Amino acid sequence: MKFQPATVLTLLLPALAIPAPAPEPEPENPIPIPELTDSKSEAQDIRPAALGLEKRATVSCKIVNTDSASVNCRYKPSLTSSVIARLPKGSTHSFYCYKKGDCYNSNCTWDQMFYKEQICYVNGYYTDSKCSANVLGLC
Repeated sequence: MKFQPATVLTLLLPALAIPAPAPEPEPENPIPIPELTDSKSEAQDIRPAALGLEKRATVSCKIVNTDSASVNCRYKPSLTSSVIARLPKGSTHSFYCYKKGDCYNSNCTWDQMFYKEQICYVNGYYTDSKCSANVLGLC
């Protein structure tokens, strides 16, 4: 089989027309690389308090502001969440922090407690003034 030079050029010419990839240009303002510090020269404070891992204070608060015999402690800070426990009016419980959730009587905070080793939430409307958001802190 014999190829004519014109046939060979016709077949190879499109391949020669493909441009070679160009290298990417250097950025005008390269991103600076932060200097690494020697961990031995700069001591890092790893105390729990410095890392924000302090144990929260427990606040004892009464169940108030209800005409019914008990208040619901719910699985999530929501008025439609399942009920974990019913807390009797006037009873005192330990609360640890609060979360924001559904509002009831203009109160949108839900105080977190443990009931039989399970977390549940009571709307802040039903806990006394000792369980304010400032005292409990956000969960």
